[in-house]
Amino acid sequence: MWGERRRKWRCYPPAARKELPTSQFTDISPGPHGWVPQAQSALDELSAVRTLAEAEARFGSARRLSELVLGFPVSGGHATRRVIRAVGQLLRHPLGPAIAAEALSWAASIADAVDASTIENFLELTVTALGTYRPWRLDDRPAALGTVASLSRAAPKRLMLFELWTHSRAHLLAPDADYRRESESTFVDQWGDTYEDLAAWLEETSDGNDPLNVAGLSPAQQRSHIEGASAGRIDRLARYQDLFEMDEAVIGTCLLRSTRNVLTNAACPQELRDRIRHPYDLATLELALRAGIGCFERARVRRMVGQLDGASLRALVAAEPGRILESLRELGLISADQLLHGGLRGFDLQDRPINGAIFGGTDRRQAIELVTELALRHPQADALVWVLDDAPRGAVPPDAARRLVDAGSPQIARSALRHLPLALLTPSDAHCAAECGHAWLAACPGLSAVERPPLPWDCLGQWQGPSGAATRIWYPEQLLQLEGATLTQAQGWGITLPRNADEIRHNAKVMRNCTLGLIDEILEGSTFLVIAHDPEGRRYNVAITREGRRFVVGHINSWANTGREPAWIRPAFTQVLNEGEPYPPWEDQDRPHRPRTPHRDRRRRRAQVARRRRR
Repeated sequence: MWGERRRKWRCYPPAARKELPTSQFTDISPGPHGWVPQAQSALDELSAVRTLAEAEARFGSARRLSELVLGFPVSGGHATRRVIRAVGQLLRHPLGPAIAAEALSWAASIADAVDASTIENFLELTVTALGTYRPWRLDDRPAALGTVASLSRAAPKRLMLFELWTHSRAHLLAPDADYRRESESTFVDQWGDTYEDLAAWLEETSDGNDPLNVAGLSPAQQRSHIEGASAGRIDRLARYQDLFEMDEAVIGTCLLRSTRNVLTNAACPQELRDRIRHPYDLATLELALRAGIGCFERARVRRMVGQLDGASLRALVAAEPGRILESLRELGLISADQLLHGGLRGFDLQDRPINGAIFGGTDRRQAIELVTELALRHPQADALVWVLDDAPRGAVPPDAARRLVDAGSPQIARSALRHLPLALLTPSDAHCAAECGHAWLAACPGLSAVERPPLPWDCLGQWQGPSGAATRIWYPEQLLQLEGATLTQAQGWGITLPRNADEIRHNAKVMRNCTLGLIDEILEGSTFLVIAHDPEGRRYNVAITREGRRFVVGHINSWANTGREPAWIRPAFTQVLNEGEPYPPWEDQDRPHRPRTPHRDRRRRRAQVARRRRR
């Protein structure tokens, strides 16, 4: 039937073909001059679909959907078997049928200017997308795709189309740019009192308040002077070597308010240092915790703190919460149970100095683990949002981030969503993702295409044009991982990927081999070239092709095609590129050599001698 239909179509003269109605020459690929309303109607219906069951009820199969949008194979369309297979994978994508709607809008907008293989490769590329935007209308094609259509050769068109797609998805991998939050000021350790004006600060640091002048006062004057001294004044006095010749009240005040400076004072008696280093009662234990790590024996202090009951521990920490909590944190004595039900349960987590002393820096793994445990059970969990916000993205483990998003408060879930990998997003994250920015919303599954944010046109507007794009090389994700992989079989080797055609030409010039003949296949993405650097300075060019879903290592060329290839390259590259797939045993063997055939070799030598004589 299809052959007869094709013959009838070829029988029409060119002028008659233009006069025929659209229904007689079937669904030709939509574009600026052959756009079919049926394709746009199918895309509109697909944009409102949320699940695979709805898509199946509306279109029946991926083949039917591909034919409605891209046309029949016999009519010059692009609904080939590879296209149908790729559309079926897009409909089953974790992001939902929305990714199929956007990818088909790209393919249909460019279908009039590229060949079928480009559409096939492009749809197979979109299957690995980590986010999707709202599809545009076919009669409103972006200018960047118009630039693709204006190119003359097929390979630059394919390359630029791939680059445009990956460029528009680039910021989905790092969605912090679209994430906006109202964070509080960064925690600052308040080591001393603040000054109301500059005159007060000058008065505190003037020569009239020098420790030498305090030492010359009477004991009563020293006691009255030390009562109203600031923290900075106490610190300077604690480091004064004649401190221990002053009144006992001055020494006691400095020992309580600046314990570490007193112990590091060169004139400090060794007996005092030993008592604090090895505390024996509650008073010396408090002084040891005030002094901090390095001034006491850890095992002894950890044991004494563990023997305290809840009331004694709270009274001990209440004397100097900031410094004592910091010492307990460095000793590993602050846990979620202590803050929820133990001796530290009465402290206010909304107090930033106390909060900072408990959790410390946001780059510590212990702080993140403690926050993830408290965020679901502590009544003041919302005060811990700043720790999740200030931590680098991905610091929270994926399983913990998933629990915080599912069971945490709205503030905690919003902050934890930043640390959740895009692959673990679920349809229930849509509302929370909408508050974090368009990048997260575009990566959230379970949304129909019409509910997605529109494509950020600045991504396509920044395109520099075909001059630089035509020479760039597109690599799949597996090969990009190969560049940064550490191979146990090759210690000290380096692996690089040529980024443009100029690097391929330079490599062929240096290597003096035949890799320059692969440049067209490399630019169009059917073959890939990997350069392996020997620790001794030698280079090897590895050609890699794709057969279905598997990558196959082809020729391995050395300088001037001389020498033998390293035995580790084939099995190591095959295992990395195919996600740990075991290397076929028959490929692990050396290349089989042709058995010796003396009579055949004699005939070959005779033929060579005869050719030389004829010359």
